[in-house]
Amino acid sequence: MLPLVRWIEVNRRRSSPYLAEADLDYWYALSPFEPIPLRNGIELLRALARDFGPDIGMKIVNQASVVELGFIGGVALGARNPLEALQRLSHAMPMHSSHETFRVSIEEDQVHIHHTLAFQVDDESTHAVHVLLISMLQQLMRFTGLQSPLLRRVEMMPHPKAGLAHISKTFSDRLLPSKSGVLNVSIDLSVAQVPFQAVARDRTANPRVGQIQPLTEDRSLAASIRPVIAAMLHGGEPTIERIARAFGGSVRSLQRRLSDEGTSYSEQLDLVRRELALAHLNEGDVSLTDLSERLGYSAQSALTRAVRRLTGLTPSQLADDPRF
Repeated sequence: MLPLVRWIEVNRRRSSPYLAEADLDYWYALSPFEPIPLRNGIELLRALARDFGPDIGMKIVNQASVVELGFIGGVALGARNPLEALQRLSHAMPMHSSHETFRVSIEEDQVHIHHTLAFQVDDESTHAVHVLLISMLQQLMRFTGLQSPLLRRVEMMPHPKAGLAHISKTFSDRLLPSKSGVLNVSIDLSVAQVPFQAVARDRTANPRVGQIQPLTEDRSLAASIRPVIAAMLHGGEPTIERIARAFGGSVRSLQRRLSDEGTSYSEQLDLVRRELALAHLNEGDVSLTDLSERLGYSAQSALTRAVRRLTGLTPSQLADDPRF
């Protein structure tokens, strides 16, 4: 998200309307390690592509540093060469996203990269995602000091109107259309093993990164929406309609799926709030006013009633109780 928002602001546009349109206006309150709904992020990217051209992914990456590419950039920065960086990214993807895959394999003299989304999006959105990803891969390869073209073969979704012509100047004749929605990229192994000109500090040494649980550890829908609820609580209590939009289905479909898993949206909202309350109270030195705001309550009295309902204790009693 950071490189997208930064690109908007650097180009003298206001990012807040774009974030609001994609239901991501709470993003400003998030830490770099908190996830956002992938569908909403893709909606934002598509909106930028419509306003600034289908090659927006190239423009964003060309302006951004690897550090600004967030957790993924941080993982790659600790590597010695592109191959090691790609392998790190493949292992890190479960922490980054629960609804996309990024696989890396080696066959003879080729490194193959395979990226898929776990849900259907329109061709225009898929193209925008693919342009962003191949631009990131190209940028990663450039840190070796080698000159373009650096990707041997790219099979990607063409834009419904512009096709692939608008990015062919950058990626030469290596582009092939793919109608499956899957991105396949091949890189010569000899190129992928060229050392980076400078190896940056390994960001994965950050202890906070090691504490992040893979988002796909629990593949239930309930587990998928809990991080989304936690993020949206920065802007007040999220409605089930907003969660359904991030889920990509109707409210009834969301309710039915959660019911099949033996739970409900209200139960998941309560669970997230309880876990956040415990985490913040255990940190100490947090005011009940701040905690009320973080948990999406309009008043401290609402927080007190909710905590008492969930635990049988007031927030102050909960903070002092050794069982929690």
